[in-house]
Amino acid sequence: MTLTQRLSNTRIATRLGVALGLLMLLMIGVSGYSVKKLGDATAVIERLTENETRTMQVVGEWKSLVEINVLRIVTHSRLGTGDFPDQLMKDYAADSKKIDALQQGVEAAMDSPELKAQYQSIDNLRKAILGYGPKISEFRDTGDYFALEKLLDGEFEKARRDYIAAIDGLQAAIAERAHKAFVAAQEDTQSAAIISIVLVAASLVFAAGFGWWLSRSISGPIASVVQHARTIAAGDLSTDVKVTAGGEAGELQAALAEMQASLRQMVLQVQQATENITTASAEIATGNQDLSARTEQTASNLQQTASSMEQLTGTLSQSADSAHQATQLAHTAAEAAQRGGQVVSQVVSTMDEINASSKKIADIIGVIDGIAFQTNILALNAAVRPRRSPTSSASSTASPSRPTSSP
Repeated sequence: MTLTQRLSNTRIATRLGVALGLLMLLMIGVSGYSVKKLGDATAVIERLTENETRTMQVVGEWKSLVEINVLRIVTHSRLGTGDFPDQLMKDYAADSKKIDALQQGVEAAMDSPELKAQYQSIDNLRKAILGYGPKISEFRDTGDYFALEKLLDGEFEKARRDYIAAIDGLQAAIAERAHKAFVAAQEDTQSAAIISIVLVAASLVFAAGFGWWLSRSISGPIASVVQHARTIAAGDLSTDVKVTAGGEAGELQAALAEMQASLRQMVLQVQQATENITTASAEIATGNQDLSARTEQTASNLQQTASSMEQLTGTLSQSADSAHQATQLAHTAAEAAQRGGQVVSQVVSTMDEINASSKKIADIIGVIDGIAFQTNILALNAAVRPRRSPTSSASSTASPSRPTSSP
């Protein structure tokens, strides 16, 4: 699977994040390169400002002091003694110290072998021109002005010119070096600008291409989904929905495919239900025909039933008369039953009286049984006891009458 296919199958947020990340990296690269080149150019300009320019100024001041001192030597040698020549020599000595300080600064600024060689040559020329000092003093003190003028206009002048020319050469070399550095800085700036423009253009081309691809990768599957949705809306469920993309678009295609499958299943169910309804309708039609035939037969039976009802009505009239007679008989029976109830009440009352009399008879019988029981006991006692005197017999004879009166 290629990188493009992998990106096409990722989610939209991931693709947008990759695109923005790449664009940010490109912009950071362009910005970093531009900043670096601008920094280099700034460093060159600062070096030109702080080093070369300052050195050129120092060399220029050095040259001016050298020319003034040379002029002072020549003037002093030609004037002889006096206040002005003496002042010239004092100024010469003070400026010579300045020249020494300036030379030290220039020597410290020489950071290349060429410049160091040029400086050493200038220093040698200075030593050479300073070497003419004793001869000039000698010719002046002896009054040999012809030899003095010949020295001043000849060897000394040539040494002076060489010395000044060497200083001019050093200044020109420093200026040329500054110019080269400035041109290099300009070239670096121009190249940085060109490269920045190229990188920005490449970023724009990449952004446009990636945006076009991203738009196609999103709009293509969505357009396919829209077309399938319109086909389904038109009632055509025969076209299969294929999942050709990943991410949200693939999920949308998969959902549409599931919806189409559900709609197909629903249509099949509706077809089956329609077939069932058709079969049931045919059965209902057949049942209606049977019902119509049965209804006709029922109507015929109802006619027969109506004639039978007429006969039944007559029978019921007779039954009503019989019921009226039965009602009268029942009323008579009810009166007889009422009288029988009264008789029964009297019988019940008589039976209650008989029952009460029976209870009294039972009590009397109980009393009689008690008397008989006591009589038997007395008879038994009399049989068991021995005979006694007549008095006792009389007493015993008279004793049975006692219980008789006890009740």
